[in-house]
Amino acid sequence: SRFLAESCLETGRLRLIQNSSYAGNEIVAVGTNNCTIGIIESATGIKVIPGSASVGNSYTILKLTINDIGFQKIKLTEVVN
Repeated sequence: SRFLAESCLETGRLRLIQNSSYAGNEIVAVGTNNCTIGIIESATGIKVIPGSASVGNSYTILKLTINDIGFQKIKLTEVVN
């Protein structure tokens, strides 16, 4: 589930690169599975893309923090329920 959630975050990052006003809140098909891009949060100089996925009994929630200009990765954080 972690790799699926990471795929969703990368999809969200790509969509932001293509359209800087992309807001997230989308279910994305990755192969035969789905993952969710949450609502993208903005702060001064950064954007935070939340993503989640489940495979079998495994569930992962991640947040990817990226630079607002250039969209480079700053950090990846796993959210613990």
